[in-house]
Amino acid sequence: MTKVLSDYDPTWPAEFEAAARDLLRATGAKGAIARIGSTSIPGMPAKSIIDLAVRVEKVGDVDLNDRALTSVGFVAIARKAAAAEATGSRDTTGETATVQSIVDRARRARGLASVDVWDR
Repeated sequence: MTKVLSDYDPTWPAEFEAAARDLLRATGAKGAIARIGSTSIPGMPAKSIIDLAVRVEKVGDVDLNDRALTSVGFVAIARKAAAAEATGSRDTTGETATVQSIVDRARRARGLASVDVWDR
């Protein structure tokens, strides 16, 4: 599958806000919702997919919200992250390394120092 990058779209922040509202309405989520991925970096070309992450109190909360998330069009990929958290593994899929590389490149282009993207 070819991944197509688009120029930065200034509507992406508003799209995230709308998605976060839908998620809160569907699940009653109390955790922090973060905009993640390449669309969260202003000015950076990206796949035009708004990625977000929700912090939950307990790993079991992920399963409880699957049906609610699906009902409003979300694709649940949190199981991998929840499983990694439950086992204490920082990154079982290599996704953190990819995100770190993207963020480092964008920050370097702006003269900024690297920051650790892993949030515990």
